[in-house]
Amino acid sequence: MDSMRSKLDALSGRGQEWGPLRIGGEFEIAPQLLSEPLVPLNVLPGAGYYATGRAALTDILVAVQCSRPGDTVLVPDYVCASVYQAVVGAGLSPVQYQVASDLSVDVDALVSLAREHRGSVVAVLLVDYFGLSDCDLWAAEFKYECPCVPVIRDSVQALFEMDRRGADDFRFSSLRKWLPTPDGAPIVVGDGSVLRPTEAEGDFVAEKLLGNIERHWTRHVAPG
Repeated sequence: MDSMRSKLDALSGRGQEWGPLRIGGEFEIAPQLLSEPLVPLNVLPGAGYYATGRAALTDILVAVQCSRPGDTVLVPDYVCASVYQAVVGAGLSPVQYQVASDLSVDVDALVSLAREHRGSVVAVLLVDYFGLSDCDLWAAEFKYECPCVPVIRDSVQALFEMDRRGADDFRFSSLRKWLPTPDGAPIVVGDGSVLRPTEAEGDFVAEKLLGNIERHWTRHVAPG
């Protein structure tokens, strides 16, 4: 947590002043909107859709294991807990690599780490931090040195990068971080194939919908 805070401080220029700073979040949903017909979203034709980014990443890792033996995933040291949950949920172990204070990645160090764990690395995860990262460059440089290691790009914070082609093998995002919808996590596969969930994801959507309605109630109805 301290390392995450220092990196955010460096980006925001806040220094030791932390206070009420918030990054991220979700939309609230007004219940009266539910009286209108629901319109299915098809933001990225040809993409596979999951309920959550965590579920999408888990299935990507499961798919990768079908063609590549190993038991570890290279994961940045600045990332949300759900990423680790996805890695463990896929039966793998995370190995951290360092992200600089400006959220850049030392690709040479990442290549060295991949070679150090040669034979056990299933994939490497790159995160498109706030849509400002050089993920295209990092992926291309890494794939040049390690062409057999799949690169997964986390574009949860960069939805509008999802329709671009790059050197990464898989790319996923989360619609509920951008739109007033309780679920939706598209996956784009570099070779044009489509990943789709093979089973329902429990009560997540219903619980998330109720949570977003409660958020609206707490902010706009209860205070009055």
